[in-house]
Amino acid sequence: MIPNHLAEALEQAAQVGQLFVATADAHGVPHLAIAEGITLEGEDTVGVTGWFCPRTAENTDANAGISLVVWDARQDAGFQLIGEVTQMLDIAMLDGYMPGETEAAAQVERKLVVRVHHILTFSHAHHSDIDLG
Repeated sequence: MIPNHLAEALEQAAQVGQLFVATADAHGVPHLAIAEGITLEGEDTVGVTGWFCPRTAENTDANAGISLVVWDARQDAGFQLIGEVTQMLDIAMLDGYMPGETEAAAQVERKLVVRVHHILTFSHAHHSDIDLG
C-alpha cells in the first residue's frame, strides 16, 4: 500500500466531513452507514468513529469485511478503502435518547479500527478498480 494515498483519503474526509461505511452480515446482506470521523491509527490502520446503528455493529461482528468511501461530490473525486474491522470500541453512550422514538435502544458512539488492504479511486465518472497500493 502507498501511505500517501491513505493520507490523501484522510485529508479529503476531513474536508468533506463524512464518509460512507458499507458492511454486510454473515449472509452477505449489505448495509450502508455514514461516519463523521476517520483518523490514522497505524501505517495501514484507520479508526472510524460515528453513532453507528446496531446493524453496523452486528455486521462487523459477523463479517469483518468493510468498505469506506470518502467522496467529494462537487469535484467527483474520492477514495474507497477496502479492509477488515480488527476491533470495535464503544466510546460513548446515550441511554435510549432518540427524539421521536418511543422504544429506542441505547445509542452508542463507536470506533471501528480498520486494517486497510486496498485503496481505490472513487468517482461517479468512469474509473478503474485498480488498487493504488
